[in-house]
Amino acid sequence: MTLEDAARQAIAGDKDALNQLVTALQGDLYGLSLRMLCNCEDAEDATQEILIRIVTRLSQFDFRSKLKTWAYRVSDALRTIATGRCPFPTPSRPGPGGFRS
Repeated sequence: MTLEDAARQAIAGDKDALNQLVTALQGDLYGLSLRMLCNCEDAEDATQEILIRIVTRLSQFDFRSKLKTWAYRVSDALRTIATGRCPFPTPSRPGPGGFRS
């Protein structure tokens, strides 16, 4: 079953399909969160928040794109969470020693 098939079934009320969907997305979303937040605990928290958003907004998915693409767009909110948490310098924030990237 594809993620899109699981989403259709989950929207229709199939709890097993919803569980399959969350399980399929969880690892990739955690990896993305970890890369952005540079902290395992923060990444776990962010992944949980993203999955909650995906589950509660699943009925808004319009099936014009792949579900994973939509899930990544939902997770774009991490960019605002990540600001200031990652020890690596960004153009707007000096890194260690005051250096900018």
